[in-house]
Amino acid sequence: MTTGIKTLSPLRRASGVGHDDLVRHWREKHAPGVKAHMRPDRYAITFFDPQQGRGGDAPVYDGMAALAFDDVEQARAVTGRNVPREVATDGFVDLVEQPMTALRVVEHVIVPGPSGPPATPEERAAAYKMTFLVRPKAGEDLARIQRHWLEAHAPNVASAFVASGGVRYVVNLVDLSAGSVGEFVGVAELSYRDRDAFKGHAIADDGFNAMTAQHHGRRGREWVVSA
Repeated sequence: MTTGIKTLSPLRRASGVGHDDLVRHWREKHAPGVKAHMRPDRYAITFFDPQQGRGGDAPVYDGMAALAFDDVEQARAVTGRNVPREVATDGFVDLVEQPMTALRVVEHVIVPGPSGPPATPEERAAAYKMTFLVRPKAGEDLARIQRHWLEAHAPNVASAFVASGGVRYVVNLVDLSAGSVGEFVGVAELSYRDRDAFKGHAIADDGFNAMTAQHHGRRGREWVVSA
């Protein structure tokens, strides 16, 4: 389990904004500003495939930011109402749907890399990444789902992950101690060598799907801004 504070922000573009325009601003202006003025210890952005989910039932997101700070006080000094002016006024908020989602999560790196050491930024960037935003079924106990996730489901997923061509596997559990919890109970990030590796990764039923609502994976590519 990673200590400190980590937030995940799955974001949709605002009405009238093109996916490519949002990604360009995110890459060229917003992300460099976040890195320079907020100074996170780890910062990555996953850009989702804009062709996936349009007209279907899957929730459509354009990307997801992952921001982590090892020092809690540093995080509080530059987040929420304390976001630096250079970041808050760079025009990014005008390009994404409001209010922006910010999930405070507890990170569990299940498989750090394909061969033992953590995957490099280059390996992560080259990977075919699937992101699953997981909702609980109505009436399910959130703590019970998260316990099952870590104790049964994550080891099940990991058991053949690397052999199937997996690169990195991270489980982010929504922090139940942080106050009000939104629609998600957690987010899984699974990076594979390629699409065929993802398709070939068979996962046996371990009871997890019976506890959670249907979760649609978002395919994309990850950009590691700060490792």
